[in-house]
Amino acid sequence: MTEIPKLGYLLPGFPAQSHSRYWREILKLESLGVEVVVFSDHPDETVVHSWAKGAEQRTQYLTQTTLSARLAALPRLPWRHLRQGRGGVDHWRAVTQAAPLARHLAHMCADQDIYHVHVPGCGDMALVMALAQRLYGIDYSLHLDRPLAEAGVAQHVKWGGARFASVGSQTILDDLTVRLGADMPSDVTVHPLGVDTAYLRRDRPYRAREVGKPLRLIASADLAADKGHDALLQAVLHLQSRDIEVHLEILGEDADGGAGFRAELEHQVAELGLIGTVFIPGAMSDDTLRDRLCAAHVYVMSSPAEITETAVLEAMSCECPVVAVECESVNQMITNGLNGILVGPADTIALASALEYLAFDPARAAQVGQAGRKRVMEAADVAASASRLITQIGLELPEAEEGVQGWSMPEKQLAKF
Repeated sequence: MTEIPKLGYLLPGFPAQSHSRYWREILKLESLGVEVVVFSDHPDETVVHSWAKGAEQRTQYLTQTTLSARLAALPRLPWRHLRQGRGGVDHWRAVTQAAPLARHLAHMCADQDIYHVHVPGCGDMALVMALAQRLYGIDYSLHLDRPLAEAGVAQHVKWGGARFASVGSQTILDDLTVRLGADMPSDVTVHPLGVDTAYLRRDRPYRAREVGKPLRLIASADLAADKGHDALLQAVLHLQSRDIEVHLEILGEDADGGAGFRAELEHQVAELGLIGTVFIPGAMSDDTLRDRLCAAHVYVMSSPAEITETAVLEAMSCECPVVAVECESVNQMITNGLNGILVGPADTIALASALEYLAFDPARAAQVGQAGRKRVMEAADVAASASRLITQIGLELPEAEEGVQGWSMPEKQLAKF
């Protein structure tokens, strides 16, 4: 009988509201024949996804244990290498907090014959993993989907021990190369974390806006000042000045569970007279988000991003036409005018014009949505990213699923809208 290969999967605060994409990758890995053992430091009790409780029950949580256990890990730390982090108090605090967790993780991996752990992030858990590798020889890989500057301290340590890694955009890869130098892993690929196209699909054809009815727009991202909500609200005002009724839902929540930027955004909506036009319902379950995407006329990403936003891929997978601000990461997925519409940063008139264009050309809107789904299925399906991860680790993989293809850049861009 063939032994089922095992893979560790280490996440911070799992399950969390933003962890759907990781959960889908875990499920896909298991469907391909891998036993995935999920590790984390603590659960997030505010999650609204239907899968969260089951995910929490199967997760193995690291603990700080006793003071003696904490002290036991410190003498074995590779102090000379750790000095490469060039950090101050925050650096050393992070190291000493991570060390006992690394010891606990190593023991759990040894007990379960786990020889490789994947870490989809470069924050605190990546440091735990790096120390586990340095102290106990556990193999690991990383995925970075945001700028390195946002990923915390000790990056030289985190990356120096990784066998391979992937990043969400060429911009991130270029930055890594400069910052890490000799600590850059020799095998680093560029591709976004895939989305589950089998789940994110519509069960009925796209229904365009009816004449005289509101244009249903949807935007989904963390509620934060850098997400371009102000430009989106100005675009809505411009559409209203063109006698186009709008219904905009801004999905997501702020980092403070509704006590932070949400209040500022709600104040802005009220100040612009958009109450009854713009709605901010907060965090939603996967099922509800899928239903909203399938019901919307257009998905809007109103700020440039250094990564390919998962929300854009989710919308494209649901055949919801996408209008996005042009940037290097989005250009990886969207060919302007073919499978989405791109506009310039902070150009609210162009943003409104693109939305109006799709509102009054329903056939074109449907074509853009269909082309968007095709693009995601070809280049950013979770089956492809899961298969790639298994292959890079070196686990035996059953015959590849039909239709799964690798990441590729889009063909030459069409003229900007």
